[in-house]
Amino acid sequence: MTSTGLRNAAFDIESLGFSGLKGAHYNLAEFELYAEALSRREARQSAHGALVAMTGQHTGRSAKDKFIVLDNETGDTIWWDNNKKLSPYHFDVL
Repeated sequence: MTSTGLRNAAFDIESLGFSGLKGAHYNLAEFELYAEALSRREARQSAHGALVAMTGQHTGRSAKDKFIVLDNETGDTIWWDNNKKLSPYHFDVL
């Protein structure tokens, strides 16, 4: 597997459980990220130079994946019908 970019060898992609990859890019500079996204046709460049990601049909956030920490401050101020509760402990774990 080929690797490009600066990385901590103790935390390479294979040590994280990925295998069978052709290569991995670590901590690329902005121009390198642009070039990679453009070459893969995952993005295009706007007339003013900004990178425009091609997201496909799924965009934005998933409303069912929204969590708010339930604590003394939020307990009585959040409309809980459309929001999932997350304990301060689980937030810290994440």
